[in-house]
Amino acid sequence: YPIAAVNNNERKGAGWGSGGGWNDATAGAYPDSVQILFNGTQTIDITAANTGLAGGIGFFGVGNLTGGPGTNAFAFGATGSVSGNLFGNGADTLDLSARNGPLEFRLGPTLSEATPIGGKFSGMTTLVGNDPANSTDATLIGSSGGQTFTLPAANTGTAGTIGFSRIGNLIGGSGGDTFTGSGGSLSGS
Repeated sequence: YPIAAVNNNERKGAGWGSGGGWNDATAGAYPDSVQILFNGTQTIDITAANTGLAGGIGFFGVGNLTGGPGTNAFAFGATGSVSGNLFGNGADTLDLSARNGPLEFRLGPTLSEATPIGGKFSGMTTLVGNDPANSTDATLIGSSGGQTFTLPAANTGTAGTIGFSRIGNLIGGSGGDTFTGSGGSLSGS
């Protein structure tokens, strides 16, 4: 797959297509950003700190990730994390099911936060925690604007327009929240 862009505002030398390369003038200084655009659905596996695979291409030392066109899944491994931001395209999944221990998703009006992301995230329509039916490690905190939480199945539902699964604890934001559900349950509170 061709690299669509290498972005950190420090491009030097000839472009990739003419045999040149990218000279990172801040080697060892993070976060750098790499944008790799693939056609169709992709899974971006974040396997360690700022390290992983995107469409079979390995990356390391990349603190900011941006999904391309298509429906992408950002899947964090047990020790996966990014020091910067994670931006989806509005139809992506943030999957933390392989992580161990407590997790927190904190929804915001435009930018949100999650445990293994040092900065912010946006553009996700689905959040996946690490709580099977009897665990209480994952918590979803609603946006300050208030929203409706629906819970149609165990640890599964929606918070406004964001779908979620494997999340055992729900906390409303500072706005007026509504909690509804028939047949749903939480393993936590």
